[in-house]
Amino acid sequence: MSSDTLISDFYGETYLTAKTVIERNLQGQYTIKEVKPVEFQRDEKVTKKLSLVLEGLVGEAVILNRTNAKRLAEKFGPDFSTWKGKKIELSIQKVSFMGKPVDSILITPVD
Repeated sequence: MSSDTLISDFYGETYLTAKTVIERNLQGQYTIKEVKPVEFQRDEKVTKKLSLVLEGLVGEAVILNRTNAKRLAEKFGPDFSTWKGKKIELSIQKVSFMGKPVDSILITPVD
């Protein structure tokens, strides 16, 4: 499959949510295919984050929250350009958000 024929090249990638991971039973080990910076704009504020493109999940990426990014940097190093080919575990954990338990994506480095 050519990269110029992927729908994500024209419409962008979709980002996995905890709900999607649970519903589609996507928990498990994956290899990082690519790490890409992304920007989100809310009102006037622009937030930069990293997204992981994982082998086997075509057209979908995982946005790294601060906790997951730090976990990967501690294991794989602070230069995210070296993370390609590294293995991670994708799972779900409960976290507190605004005082209520919610499902959240947890990324754990494997190698």
